[in-house]
Amino acid sequence: MTSAELIRHYQTDVASAWHCAHLVADEDFSKKQGVILFTGGGLAIHPLASFTTLSIDKAALRALACLLHDELRPKGIYVGTVTVCGSIGIDTYFAPARMAETYWQMYNERGAREVRYEYPEEKEAIRLVHRAFELGCTFFDTAEMYSFFKNEEFVGKAFKELPCDKVVISDKFWPQPLPGQAMPEGKLSEAGIRRSIEGSLKRLQTDYIDIYTEHQMDDGSEEQVAYVMGLLIKEGKIRGWGQSSPSAALPGTRHRLCGVLADGQRFPERQVHPVGQVPRG
Repeated sequence: MTSAELIRHYQTDVASAWHCAHLVADEDFSKKQGVILFTGGGLAIHPLASFTTLSIDKAALRALACLLHDELRPKGIYVGTVTVCGSIGIDTYFAPARMAETYWQMYNERGAREVRYEYPEEKEAIRLVHRAFELGCTFFDTAEMYSFFKNEEFVGKAFKELPCDKVVISDKFWPQPLPGQAMPEGKLSEAGIRRSIEGSLKRLQTDYIDIYTEHQMDDGSEEQVAYVMGLLIKEGKIRGWGQSSPSAALPGTRHRLCGVLADGQRFPERQVHPVGQVPRG
């Protein structure tokens, strides 16, 4: 990223937000006790080198929202931001319809400068996993990226009280180092992948993972990743592996090196295509 690119992104994302806020924050808007709500991201709190520009943008936008809150409040205008600490998905905890309730609550209360929309506390998260199992859910998907390792910890603790032979664990590793992961040799090297899975196994409190997926593919790494996946399968650390958002040209290469159990492709939309069954126990 060059300084020119950084300035361009800043102008588009932050300066434009500042301009729009002051454009509407006139005397008439003040009389109506207007409300300005921003949408922030978790990268503002936990920046990633692999998302440098977005991390800086989100941090600056979060600071702007807080400053506007203090500046415009005396004029009767409420400014707040919802910091979304997770990946938005329709059938997930971060579903837009669910998050809309947070915006509506913030609009009505008009108090805090910031509300963080993040995964529930540990006790509630474990209760939700147990309730899902009671309702017939036996396939559970998590990732080291989700809330930076917290989600894996919740799932691991929840599974301690469930019959291991009745559930399937799907886990994903991020292709770049996450906060606290020092991997000078590279995340997708054999050493890097092994460090990732050992950390995940510890957090999940299990000896093996049913489906281990490369979370957001890094083009050019498929042969190395497939080779390491084959080793992990032989060692019993995983029972199958998958790739999220692979390019259309990859299936032949990866199947030749080590058969893939699941695909998360975007042709035409994000899907999972199971190739076999992997019962635990």
